[in-house]
Amino acid sequence: MNRSYFFIFIIYIIVMIAILMSTYNGEKYIREQIDSILYQTYSDWSLYIRDDGSTDDILSVIKSYTNVYPNKIYLYKDSLGNLGFARSFMFLLENIEADYYMFCDQDDVWFSTKIDRSLSKMREQEDLHKNASVCVFTDLCVTDEKLNVVSESMFNPLKRDPYKCNNIYYLANSWLFSGNTLLFNKSCRDKVIIGYNSEFSHDLWISLVNAKYGINVYLNEATIYYRQHSFNLHGALKGKRNFRNNLMRLFVSPIRLIRDNILLCRKYNLLPYNVCYVKMFLYKFLVVLKEM
Repeated sequence: MNRSYFFIFIIYIIVMIAILMSTYNGEKYIREQIDSILYQTYSDWSLYIRDDGSTDDILSVIKSYTNVYPNKIYLYKDSLGNLGFARSFMFLLENIEADYYMFCDQDDVWFSTKIDRSLSKMREQEDLHKNASVCVFTDLCVTDEKLNVVSESMFNPLKRDPYKCNNIYYLANSWLFSGNTLLFNKSCRDKVIIGYNSEFSHDLWISLVNAKYGINVYLNEATIYYRQHSFNLHGALKGKRNFRNNLMRLFVSPIRLIRDNILLCRKYNLLPYNVCYVKMFLYKFLVVLKEM
């Protein structure tokens, strides 16, 4: 095993909320994102940033903040190089101890009450479900590159039902969890870091594992401006697919259908629990029908 994987350190100072950011060539927008965190109405947080091998000048920007806020903003250093955004986020999650966790992209802007509102929902659920693994997620306000609002909601145009957030078959076939909206407690964190497989994005993995072993909770409001541009990790809001495209998705060739289901079985066999593959396929079919 490569010895560089042991070149890590664990931060034992417990903070109320650890905000985890993975960066890659995000020099253009990162100032706005960090500033929006600094302007939060809730202040008991620390921001941990891991750069995933950027070639632009983003490290200089990050260091300008760590110099001014040495007790709030930290640049996490390791020798692992480029891990990809999902593994980079999960690496931070595994190695930082806190009471609560949030993920942060490098190019969004947070509403000033994002932490307050999410934490209020979290505490409400923790009061109802003692010692439960809780993950709170929210909607997103979609904007263009200059933060002009394109859609007040991400879910509504895509016909997503965020209240089905504890149905693993719906989660597997309908994008709901965007990592940049999540707040989850340590109990949830301790479960999702076990056995993580990079076949899954970090946010999909958390949603699926916590749906089985904890409680996913939807806060019915947007908490971030989700900036759409050519370098987004997750891509732009696509809007409605046309009728012809949806028909093609339904009536694919038998060979493609077999291939897709083999890949599906292989991927979801990596989860720490068993799933019904017939049910998985049926949900995929129903989701496509709903989007038509």
